[in-house]
Amino acid sequence: MLRALLVFCLVCVAGPALAREYQSKELADAARDWRQQLIDSVPANKKQPGLIAGWRRMAETDYQAKRYAAAIDELTRAIANGADDGLVWLRLAQNELAAQDDHAMASAYNAYLKSTDPVERGVALFVIGRDYDRHDKQKEALAAFDAGLGFTRLAAIAERAEELRRLVAFRVTKVEVQAEAEWGRACLRFNEPIGTKLGSTKSDVSYGSFVRSEPKLDGIVTARGDTLCLDGMKHGGVYNVEILAGLPAATGERTRETFATRVVIPDRKPSIRFSGAGYVLPKEGTSGLPLTTVNVDKVKLRLLRVNERNLVPSIDAERLTMSFSPYDVDEVINRTGSLVWEGEMAITGERNRPVATAIPLKDILHERGAGIYLVVADRSDLVPDEFAAPATNWVLVSNLGGDRDPSLCPQQRRARRCNQRCPGDRAYSRRAAARPRRRRAVCGDGPRSR
Repeated sequence: MLRALLVFCLVCVAGPALAREYQSKELADAARDWRQQLIDSVPANKKQPGLIAGWRRMAETDYQAKRYAAAIDELTRAIANGADDGLVWLRLAQNELAAQDDHAMASAYNAYLKSTDPVERGVALFVIGRDYDRHDKQKEALAAFDAGLGFTRLAAIAERAEELRRLVAFRVTKVEVQAEAEWGRACLRFNEPIGTKLGSTKSDVSYGSFVRSEPKLDGIVTARGDTLCLDGMKHGGVYNVEILAGLPAATGERTRETFATRVVIPDRKPSIRFSGAGYVLPKEGTSGLPLTTVNVDKVKLRLLRVNERNLVPSIDAERLTMSFSPYDVDEVINRTGSLVWEGEMAITGERNRPVATAIPLKDILHERGAGIYLVVADRSDLVPDEFAAPATNWVLVSNLGGDRDPSLCPQQRRARRCNQRCPGDRAYSRRAAARPRRRRAVCGDGPRSR
């Protein structure tokens, strides 16, 4: 009998000692300031301690009737007039929590510090945890709940603590697929930064050792901040990916269980583009204009000629480098230029890889004069309600090299150099008339000087 009584006494003494001590400098400062504010609200010579018991009774009645604002008023008066025990602070905290008053945690911390009853101390910590939970501070809420459960058990709090434990555990929160590159990739975002060192050995983490994929990846696994990226995935492929338990966080925590997901890498979106903003080409010997496409089988091509007099306004509008919308292209056709050619061009090449195809400008520009042109390329597969900006490129076709035009006679080609007309045409240019000796020497329509 004596031994049983001794064991009971040891359990009673050791029980509170097993509770985890809860500390928060932020809450300690707030609790101290809030207590001092209430005490100072009534001068020492005007305090009425005899009214404290009445205020406390009224506060209990108001709390049961959910008149929280009235209960808060009565309890703050009691504290201002001398009440300063753990229970009065706990009742104030409970009313403030119900009214979503910002002083709830400060009052609860005062209750936790001043009370000697384990249940009161535990409930005070539950108030702190619930207020943190209300503000979506899950880690702080879990810490307060765990500390409170060390003093007293409450089923609802224990259940919520387990939910929070799963929510704040180091884990994957989002999977993002990136397909618009030469190879696809999947990036897994965690709720905390990923660690770079492994445990007490401080060795660098080999992230690939924590990843399993079927089929296997053709690239590497990298981590930056809170994101783990898996490279080398084929477009159109389906991958079953696992992130194994034990992957470290920067805090030292590890993933508690294996995360499994199915990653689908779609085909790249169809796209067309020119590699530059503009080209200067001779009239003769014009080569192809390279157009780069991805997953496009055919393009619609248009050639627009811009009036030279409208070139300066185009430069002022920075249109030589800007992207053209369909509206901008129509504006060029209707206001500053004209459509001189249109047609289609087939594209052949590997899917999901950039394909460069030369637009045959030599054929398109055949029998067209030198000038400023705008080449417009559109996807041919667009449905009526689908929008995609065209690819555009300026082309300046110069007169340089025109004197080698095989369609001109030698005298015509020589005539171009001196800006005059051919022999037999009686209308001479002013420049040629001012220089008769040079004209005769170049064009050969008079006696040569010896």
